Amino acid sequence: MTERAIILNAGKGSRLLPLTSERPKCLIEFRGKAILDHQIEALLPLDLDEIIIVTGYRGEMITDHIANNVSRYGEKIRTIANPDWAESSSIASVMAARDYLSSNYMVMNGDTVYDAAILKKAAGMAKPGTSLLVEPLAENTEDDMLVKVQDGRVMAAAKTLSREAATHRSLGVIFGRSDGGAYRRMLDEVMACSNGHLQYHHEIINRLAGLQKVHAIESHSGTWQEIDRPEDLVE
Repeated sequence: MTERAIILNAGKGSRLLPLTSERPKCLIEFRGKAILDHQIEALLPLDLDEIIIVTGYRGEMITDHIANNVSRYGEKIRTIANPDWAESSSIASVMAARDYLSSNYMVMNGDTVYDAAILKKAAGMAKPGTSLLVEPLAENTEDDMLVKVQDGRVMAAAKTLSREAATHRSLGVIFGRSDGGAYRRMLDEVMACSNGHLQYHHEIINRLAGLQKVHAIESHSGTWQEIDRPEDLVE
């Protein structure tokens, strides 16, 4: 059974301007290497069959970066283009990778770096169906994707959740394990809605959670860093 990771790296990263004026966000250097290199290195211990990177803004630079590092990462990494990246939100990048949302897969935000141990532990905890990696919420910032978890189940996921309702924040990693195509069908439903292409891809989880069990994988240890603004690059 094919196991793959899909990394969503199509956006421009406008909040990191001027750093992203001439290169994509995932190639910005963080702690001595590109954000993308951190992501790939965290995934390699999972021994995946494929790592697929969805590109958009200055996508040719990402493709060249992968080609120039084939000796480090091998042949399992490939890129696919999201042609609608400039007029859409992250859900369009999931749509670009729709054909790969089968067997065992994981979908990752392209602006977050993780300790490899977090991803390996989470992958081992993923249950049949759909799972979302979350962290208990102590205090939230305006950028958090907020999540309501009850009895190990995701009840809702949205940036607009009230602070009273939210119990966790999403770490931006979704796992599909023999889900019968449920995640893909909900992707199609959201995209078919008016302005569906402008939704965050967590809207798939939000709606799916209202129909069936979406498992919450709770992370309590390890470090991760979402990179949205220049200050996030400061060590």
